[in-house]
Amino acid sequence: MGWAGVTSFLTFNIGGSGREYWSEPVYYSYGGDSIIYRDDDPIVVNDVNLGPAREYRREVVSLVDSYDRLAPASEGDVVAREWKPLGIYAISDVDRGTDSPNRYVELVVSNRGAIGGTYHDLEQGQDYAIHGAVDPETQRVAWRVSETDEIFETGIYNLTRPESNALYIGDVTKQVLLVRVQDPQAQASADTSVQP
Repeated sequence: MGWAGVTSFLTFNIGGSGREYWSEPVYYSYGGDSIIYRDDDPIVVNDVNLGPAREYRREVVSLVDSYDRLAPASEGDVVAREWKPLGIYAISDVDRGTDSPNRYVELVVSNRGAIGGTYHDLEQGQDYAIHGAVDPETQRVAWRVSETDEIFETGIYNLTRPESNALYIGDVTKQVLLVRVQDPQAQASADTSVQP
C-alpha cells in the first residue's frame, strides 16, 4: 500500500474533530553516531535526541500495547474490510547489507491503526504473530514479535518506501534496514482477505 492508500484507509481522529488526514508524511531516520545503542546511549530520530535507549524503549512498548484497544474484534468479511496489507519486508542489519536476509515480516494494518501480521525467522525456521500499532499523532509504527521481547519501530511513511531504516529493540537496540519485497501473487490478485 502506498502513502495515499494508507492515509485514505486509516480512520484516525487527529486533533479530536472527526476524521482527519495527515497533511504531510514523516520519514523516520534513526541517526546519531551509533548503529547499536547501549541503554544510556541517546536515540536520535530525525536529528533530535529523544533520550537514552532504555527510556525510548518504554515509549515504544506503550505504543505496541495499544494494539488491544485498536484491533477490530469482528470476524469474517468485516475483518477483510477492516484490515489491509502494508507489505512484505526483508529485515537486514544495517552494518551487513541486504545480501542474504534471514528475517522477513508481513504487515497488515487495521483502519483504526492496529498492526498485525507474521514475522518469519528463516534461521530458526519459525514464524511468529506480530502485534502493534500506529501512533496517529507522530506517524510512528511499532510491533512486537510474539513469544519474544523483540520490537521494531519505524514510521508509517517509511513502510510505503522501497527501502527504509527502522529500529530493532531486543537483546540490543540497533538500526536495521527494511527492504520491500515484491509479492508476485499480490500483484496477480486483488485479494485483501489478509488475516491479522
